[in-house]
Amino acid sequence: MVKIFRAIVSIVPMVAVIALSCTSCGISQYTNIDDVLSCKNGWYKTLSSDFSKGTMPDKWAIRGDHEARDCGGETFYWDNDEVSFPPSTDHLKINYEQKASELNTTGCIETKTTETDPGFNQAFGYWEVDCKLLQEQYGWSAFWLQCNGESQVGNGGRDGSEIDILESLYYIEPKNTVRITTHCDGYDDTPIFGHHKEFYKIASYTDSGNQPISFYDGNYHKFGLLWTPERYYMYVDRHLVMETDGGGVVGICQVPVYAILSGHMGPGGNNFGYENIKFSDYTEPGEFDIRSFNCYQNSHFEKYIRQTSDFS
Repeated sequence: MVKIFRAIVSIVPMVAVIALSCTSCGISQYTNIDDVLSCKNGWYKTLSSDFSKGTMPDKWAIRGDHEARDCGGETFYWDNDEVSFPPSTDHLKINYEQKASELNTTGCIETKTTETDPGFNQAFGYWEVDCKLLQEQYGWSAFWLQCNGESQVGNGGRDGSEIDILESLYYIEPKNTVRITTHCDGYDDTPIFGHHKEFYKIASYTDSGNQPISFYDGNYHKFGLLWTPERYYMYVDRHLVMETDGGGVVGICQVPVYAILSGHMGPGGNNFGYENIKFSDYTEPGEFDIRSFNCYQNSHFEKYIRQTSDFS
């Protein structure tokens, strides 16, 4: 059985300095977002990717053409041709379109290390993308972290997790909803491989007067994850909107991961409550517009980094 832990919160942007009530490794003093951005108190930048230059930045590569993960009972495809730099803006565009009645395509880029690409991998730190979300019906923008250890069963997500920083489904109401999801112990929910676990937490982004701030206002927004050895902290436009310890059973990943920016299509599975939506409801093509990506590390976190092989 898939184990799902749900928590729904609505949090007004707050001062981005967090004091933990209890900590086992003394990292609460390193969660000031201003320190991160100014590279103070142990923080330093590890990767800066500018997608406004008209070419693919170093460490990033397009994920090859293939069938993407089944999404709510229907299949879509990651197509290399759907990743481009239109001359009008030069920002990276991940397109979303229905090329034919049975061919729904979008795109994906990643920093995974391969035989031909050096890639970029890191555990902990602050990860941020500056982007304009896809705004077409049934389109889905995603910013997520992944590693090979996600499929290793046991130890919760400590030996490897998929960490979904941003999953933006345009048809979800209200338009200021953000969620963080972590997956571990593989994805299969079968009698043989039925070990998959996940945890997600939802928050709404509001101003100081508790009025919703829509992500679909035609502007760029920054989505960030501050990942410590003990907790995940989610930021929107550098305002803290939620924090979590990963839900106990899943926990906090301790091993290096790589970054993925991708388009998706369809309902996004039962967790979103739209499992009956079909691609036949598709309307217009759209774009996931990515302006920049930045990643930081803190020297005080480095001693807590482990490898999946460290776990028995």
